[in-house]
Amino acid sequence: MGESAALDETMEDEIISTDEDSFSQSQNDLNNAIEELSGLGEDGPAAGIAASATQGGSDASDLIWDLPVDVNIVLGTTQLSVARLMALEQGEIVELNRRIGEPLDITVNGRKVARGEIVMREDDKTKFAVQIVEIVGR
Repeated sequence: MGESAALDETMEDEIISTDEDSFSQSQNDLNNAIEELSGLGEDGPAAGIAASATQGGSDASDLIWDLPVDVNIVLGTTQLSVARLMALEQGEIVELNRRIGEPLDITVNGRKVARGEIVMREDDKTKFAVQIVEIVGR
């Protein structure tokens, strides 16, 4: 292999390694931010970040506040075999692991962060909302 080809291959390896390191660092930053934000509220770790953001801090953590997150309200779960799943028909009832009135799980990016109850929105009685009854991990 010529010197030029060896140099090109080395540079390619460095670029790939740098891209992987950058992605890993971004993932670590996001995971750390989620950990910090898991203490949502005035007294939790997020309070310091919020104060920094409102005081015009240019810290990298300020960028967290604009990141979109997936919030899911979990009514309940169940397990079905593939055969049972494929046999489901319209009108059938699938039992869940929760009782009526039990708090629902609220997850953010797949991580349980709170529990809540279904309520009607005050401004639009035709829509549901969830009232937080417990923050998990406090």
